[in-house]
Amino acid sequence: MGCIKIALAQINPKLGNLKYNLKLHIDYIKKAQENECDLIIFPENSLTGYYLKDLTYEVAIKENDLSLFEIYNYSNSLGILIGFIEESEHFEYFSSSALIFKKKLLFKHRKVFLPSYSLFDEKRFLKEGNSFKKTNFLSFKLGNLICEDAWHLISYLNLLYSDIIIVQANSPYQEGIEEFYLSLGKTISTLLGCYFIFVNRVGYEDGISFWGNSFVYSPLGKLILRLSDKEEIAYFFADKREIRQARVKLPLIKEWDKYKYLLKDISNIG
Repeated sequence: MGCIKIALAQINPKLGNLKYNLKLHIDYIKKAQENECDLIIFPENSLTGYYLKDLTYEVAIKENDLSLFEIYNYSNSLGILIGFIEESEHFEYFSSSALIFKKKLLFKHRKVFLPSYSLFDEKRFLKEGNSFKKTNFLSFKLGNLICEDAWHLISYLNLLYSDIIIVQANSPYQEGIEEFYLSLGKTISTLLGCYFIFVNRVGYEDGISFWGNSFVYSPLGKLILRLSDKEEIAYFFADKREIRQARVKLPLIKEWDKYKYLLKDISNIG
């Protein structure tokens, strides 16, 4: 039915240092290739760092310029999901992800929900994306969210029928945040019968600590991989047979077609 090997690259990028971060990516990509992986996933803003503030405009990358990066040369047999700050043709700035495969941009997502509370001030520098998409990768259908996107129900309603949901994050340490993410992963993987992959970064920026501890939940809601709070890479196999087993055991998928009709009444909420 299909099985792919996936690498989680839990890295510590340097703020605003594209040259260093590109080399770091390539080092981890080579490790994934040596381990015969099909896909490697990096955290949010993995190429640029997170607390950029006014540096946002200096390190932003245009979509067409991505192809100039050496990363493309390593994508013949390996899907590479990266995070970066994107500059649009109209000079708008987004927190974006890109899936590169066979030297092509297979998929791009622009972060929809930008937090501007507590430690966060993303709306000051970035524009919100306006859609969620799924993409086919080998025999799997992937859905991609970026950090804050993962905390909104509408995100998942747009990613129904995904085999794998990937959340890329730059999550700073706050009391209880790890337990919140673990609860979210268990709930979503169980309800949607899909793999839930959370890839966070580690290290410090502006005195803020990023807690790492990336993880994977199986389609049956079982925690099958959990990383430490250090820079590292880890691997697991995603198997379509597990997705089938989960959706047979808890066949909620039969009801999903109703959502498009029920959501017509969402304007009546509140």
